[in-house]
Amino acid sequence: MLHAVIMAGGVGTRFWPASRAARPKQLLSFGSGRPMVEDTLDRIGELVPPERILVMTGAEYVGLMADILPEVPRENIFGEPACRDTAPCIGLAASVLARRDPEAVMAVMPSDHLIVPKELFQGSLAAAEAFLKTRPETLVTFGIEPMSPATGYGYIQQGKAIHQGEGVAFFEVKKFHEKPSVATARAFLDEGGFLWNSGVFVWRADTILDSFKEHIPRLHSKLGLLAETIGTDRFGPLLGELYPTLEKTSIDYGIMEKARHRAVAAVKYSWDDVGSWRALERIIAPDEQGNRVQGSCECVDASNLIVSSRGGIVAALGVEDLIIVHTPDATLVCKKEMAESVKQIVERLPPEFR
Repeated sequence: MLHAVIMAGGVGTRFWPASRAARPKQLLSFGSGRPMVEDTLDRIGELVPPERILVMTGAEYVGLMADILPEVPRENIFGEPACRDTAPCIGLAASVLARRDPEAVMAVMPSDHLIVPKELFQGSLAAAEAFLKTRPETLVTFGIEPMSPATGYGYIQQGKAIHQGEGVAFFEVKKFHEKPSVATARAFLDEGGFLWNSGVFVWRADTILDSFKEHIPRLHSKLGLLAETIGTDRFGPLLGELYPTLEKTSIDYGIMEKARHRAVAAVKYSWDDVGSWRALERIIAPDEQGNRVQGSCECVDASNLIVSSRGGIVAALGVEDLIIVHTPDATLVCKKEMAESVKQIVERLPPEFR
């Protein structure tokens, strides 16, 4: 049976000052008018009912998530006491699902991506679930056809085709590649057979737990201790005590780069990971001067700006190629090429402004 896991932890410091510790990136809206985490739930649609959806978030955001996603049962919203990257988050979710449903297939997805149309996304999930019925030992990741030599994404090198179903082609994975230089990314596109790593996965809960045991045994052992208390009064206290001690590692590095049975699904939907303010260049249509504006802004002799006003009005005069983000208590102004470095300035701010 298919279950969904929405990863809604993290702060998203590259979206400061709109994203803060008290209201993280996944609660921002880009395009739809709704928080991105709500869009993520809607994207799953009727394919997975709310009772089979887990939301993994920070402990401080559990109440917010419950308010925004009232359809999801409160017991399905798990608060991580510390940020330990994606592997512990996914391992905890797998432990919960394996207890509830020994045959569970879990679709894992971030809460801060833009994906359209949702019908193609749902079709890709259904195709992956069907594929796993014939190859239950396989870990499936979703890959996106590159539109440009982007350096902000990891790449997946395709191997031979192994399955075609529901309009989705599945390939063996030759290798995962870290975020490349521009020259390397161009070489990938010239060679062909490379996909962007979207961070969406589908696998059986018991299969991924076996992979944890093989490749991250210490993490698997601690997850096992937690699993024994799921559904009891001991779970909460032990989670608070044990989770901050878990090995901090990503699912890509900890498992996917090492696993033997891997497949990449070449999906066809439109995808954007909304990684920095420059994503607005892809989301918002430009005006005649090339400015992308969210909110109120008056631009005079100003061009190629990204402006987000979240309170009041921004006035820009005689400037170009800038990102300007205004909130009631903080304003960011930086060159576009510095978009990926916003988190560096956040680290220098007083805690009350982070």
